[in-house]
Amino acid sequence: MAHVFLSLGQLAQVQTVASAAVSGLDRQVTTPEVLSLRGAFRLVLAVTAARENDRTQAYAYLDQAREIASQLGEDRNDFGTEFGPTNVGLHAVSVAVELGDAGRALDLAHGIDPEQLSAERQARYSIDLALAHFMRRQIGESLHCLQLAEELTPEQTRNCQRPSCGPRWWPVKSPHPPGWLAGFQGGSSFGSGFAHAVGVAAGDDDAGVVE
Repeated sequence: MAHVFLSLGQLAQVQTVASAAVSGLDRQVTTPEVLSLRGAFRLVLAVTAARENDRTQAYAYLDQAREIASQLGEDRNDFGTEFGPTNVGLHAVSVAVELGDAGRALDLAHGIDPEQLSAERQARYSIDLALAHFMRRQIGESLHCLQLAEELTPEQTRNCQRPSCGPRWWPVKSPHPPGWLAGFQGGSSFGSGFAHAVGVAAGDDDAGVVE
């Protein structure tokens, strides 16, 4: 339920549901399964805080999740959470992106190997990296990460609804993109922004970028 509210941008509801879950789980007998759930809900709260631009709380939840992952000692997939040290690392990148700290996100990405996680989780990570590179105006790297995400989960990538996929970071106008990027044209602000970025990289004088 917390993930549903998060996908809908209903952050107050996310806080209510995830905080209640954390409170209940912290009273349960500690098992690997309970640890996975404790950590997973803290990751949800970290992302929620980041989307509310609450840097202190976001990193506090991340630290708690990292400690729980250390107790767990391995990557697991209890109840579909995919919780473990690797997923905490991916969420640290995501939180940095949500907070607009592209440099930190890219630094944190060094050494992370997400290949043992689901295609959906890997694709979200690639989208985070694409966003981080785009913030740094590293267009080629951004396009490469977006293409990786599209190859993993085409539908998820084309329909990215995250606030950070929107006009805060993406260009406003979109020329006709070449090749596979044409599939994104008009499909989402995320894809349209990258289509326009090709024009920027190619020196399109009619291209305007949101700063």
